[in-house]
Amino acid sequence: ELNISDPRKIAAAAPITATAWADNVSSTAISAGTVVDADNPNLQNTIRIQFTSAGAFDVLDLTTGTTLATGLSYASGNEITYNGWSAIITGSPQGNISGNPVAASAEPTNQGSATVAVTGLTDLYDEDLLNKVEIRFTSTNTFDVFDLTKGATLASGVSYTSGGNISYNGWTAQITDDPGPPAVTPQAGDVFQIRSDGDAFVIKNNQGGIGDNRNALALVDLETKQQLLGGNTYRGVYAQMIAEVGAEGRRVENTLWSQEALLEQSTMTRESISGVNLDEEAANLVRFQQAYQAAAQIIQTSNAIFSTLLEAVRG
Repeated sequence: ELNISDPRKIAAAAPITATAWADNVSSTAISAGTVVDADNPNLQNTIRIQFTSAGAFDVLDLTTGTTLATGLSYASGNEITYNGWSAIITGSPQGNISGNPVAASAEPTNQGSATVAVTGLTDLYDEDLLNKVEIRFTSTNTFDVFDLTKGATLASGVSYTSGGNISYNGWTAQITDDPGPPAVTPQAGDVFQIRSDGDAFVIKNNQGGIGDNRNALALVDLETKQQLLGGNTYRGVYAQMIAEVGAEGRRVENTLWSQEALLEQSTMTRESISGVNLDEEAANLVRFQQAYQAAAQIIQTSNAIFSTLLEAVRG
């Protein structure tokens, strides 16, 4: 009987995913997250590893809204471990240039010469902070906001004021008219973009069990992995166990047959020595009965003769 007490430890997909942010500038990669403590209560929290320079990074827990570490030194291939998981980042990451995890820019094809800048962060731990967002002007005084990463419209028909705060996804930006002279406002069709600045990596709960089945493949690999009983495979050990059980079963079966034969022989020997022949006993019984009846007849006759003699003497 097999009892499974923790299905997380045998799942076909890992309970967490580790991915590089889609807009990373460099080709730096992160390994698949490995669970080192399945009982850690924060294992499935969403974590962002944000590079502030090519040699340093911060670690933020977006679920709890806390910073786990800042200014950690980076070395390619070193293991990073938090909240019951570990991962390895390799390559040469790109740090942020603006000093913020997000930066803003105007499309070079804009008709107007208005400028845009990120002026602050309203929520550093917003999970959508690094999403690529476009502010698209539909007229000189209105714009729409699109989250390209999520494929969603955040707002439409928003009134424009030069230098006014535009806040979404945890950041605040300002678009400012070109003061001129003459002053130039954004034109219909102008686009301003807010995007991540500096490489980032996200470790989070693997919702839906998405993965490459590495756990299932690892289980399948155990079939031919030589790690049991001095270098035997699971298949080999299983076959050996089946052979041993079969041989032992056959040995016990032969022993049973031998014991049954001995029992039968012992029974026959006992019967030959102390057994009763019913026909012979019946014949003896009849013979003894006839002898008894003859003896009784003799006694009866003797009594009659004795009585006659007594009467003759008296007369």
